[in-house]
Amino acid sequence: MKTSEKPTVLINQKIHKPKIENVIPVLLEGKKQKAALNFADFMRENKLTPKWASYNSWKATYKGKSVCYINLYEKEDCWAIRFSQFTRDKWFVNYDSYIINAGLEDFILKNINKPLCPQKSCWTNRGRTILGQSFRAVCNCWPLWLKDFDVDDLENAKRFVLVIKKFIADLPAADKK
Repeated sequence: MKTSEKPTVLINQKIHKPKIENVIPVLLEGKKQKAALNFADFMRENKLTPKWASYNSWKATYKGKSVCYINLYEKEDCWAIRFSQFTRDKWFVNYDSYIINAGLEDFILKNINKPLCPQKSCWTNRGRTILGQSFRAVCNCWPLWLKDFDVDDLENAKRFVLVIKKFIADLPAADKK
């Protein structure tokens, strides 16, 4: 797609708010297409239907809380899962036991978002501790960002989505607002 075509596609997406399943086959091929469609199906099966958010981006929520965004990148023939702002600040501290109980520590630590964040202003200079490990610089907006990942990471991402869903379900009523 030419850069000059992007505004037209954006306007079209803004008007029609396409289902992700209708855009994936247009932008991805082969194994990447199959994996992205598989993840979209998984989200729907678990009542986390991705809704159009912006240009080639869909947001999944549970009980009004953001779970993740799914992004498609046509120029790179790839896709990404960005675990949402709900993961900011003390979330990981409160969330450690859920991650540990699910056996996802290695997956989380492997996918901490350091180099991918496009906005340097969102980096935390104060450092951050996640699952007992200190990190000097972590994206404050999207602490976890999977891009060009393998099958094992996809299965772990699915497990992590279910952990997030459980965490949200367990939140006290006051925290759900």
